[in-house]
Amino acid sequence: MRKITRLLTSVSIVLILIIVHVHCHSVMGKVPSTKIPPASYEVISLAFTVSDKEVTEIKARVRNNGGIGGVYNITLLIDGNEGATKAITVAPSNTETVFFECSISKNDGHIVELDSFIIPIDQLTALTFADSQILIIGGDSIFVDIWQPQQIIKLSPSEPNEIKYDDAMIVHNYVWLFAGTKWVWELSIPESLYNYFKELKRPSANDYSVCVTNPIDDIYIDKLVSELDRTARENGYDTLETIQFVAAFVQGLPYTSDNETTGYNDYPRYPVETLADFGGDCEDTAILLAALLDRIGQDVVLVAYPDHYGIGILGDQDTYGTYWEYNGGEYFYLETSIGGWKIGEIPDHLINVPARIYTLD
Repeated sequence: MRKITRLLTSVSIVLILIIVHVHCHSVMGKVPSTKIPPASYEVISLAFTVSDKEVTEIKARVRNNGGIGGVYNITLLIDGNEGATKAITVAPSNTETVFFECSISKNDGHIVELDSFIIPIDQLTALTFADSQILIIGGDSIFVDIWQPQQIIKLSPSEPNEIKYDDAMIVHNYVWLFAGTKWVWELSIPESLYNYFKELKRPSANDYSVCVTNPIDDIYIDKLVSELDRTARENGYDTLETIQFVAAFVQGLPYTSDNETTGYNDYPRYPVETLADFGGDCEDTAILLAALLDRIGQDVVLVAYPDHYGIGILGDQDTYGTYWEYNGGEYFYLETSIGGWKIGEIPDHLINVPARIYTLD
């Protein structure tokens, strides 16, 4: 009887230790919360109605990027002087249109300002369009490139000079868009480093943190992060913009399914593999982005849905969107496999779906 009691006690202790370990490492099946951002307005496009001698009407599309509706006062400036002010009510995540009647000569060098747009009327009306009566600037119009020309910036080629590799390199040009700029980056990945990770056994569970924290690629990943961070600082990006800049790099990778590229239903890649293979699926880009942001100094967790994978970023009082409360902090969702998604934004099909959170410990 005493032996049985001691055995049951030992089993209980082991189970308690296992439960404590799992509790410290992850949160199972937790539905996220949402922190609603305040109203935030921007003018996303302008349309000008032009007669033979003057601009007779300006139409502005105003978008509310926040989560609360409200009233936005928009002022038309002509040569720095107030022409008119209109108030417009815009629901959250909606767009409304406001009209300004005016009489602005086409040829007298007038400057029109609305929100962040500064338009020289004489240059605008000197252009030839299919419809000479309506000229559109901004938004989805191709004319945005006239006033905000897209820059193409090439980052310095990254070669692992600090590490002695005697084998060949896998070289790719990575292209992505961020803040109106097209970025191009040539990376060289040592084949021996790639082959090392390719031979490793894949994690058997949804906890892919071991792929993020494997120390063998630390020097290489640190070099990539150093270049991304340097570029962000040179462009004056704050912490949030730097995170989005790095995320845009990863989101710009081609999406490839495991079945097509590996023959396996589930094949999580290590960061070096995703770079060398020039793409991956949701867990691959989540692992890569988590590794990059972790090296920058961000507090990152992995977010595992039944059929999807992403990451969470520790936010603050000024961060809004979908988040999970974990270990005393709020971790905001960040999509990694589709371009253009920002911190706190989540695809509709994942709203209110329970997810498991994995730390990088």
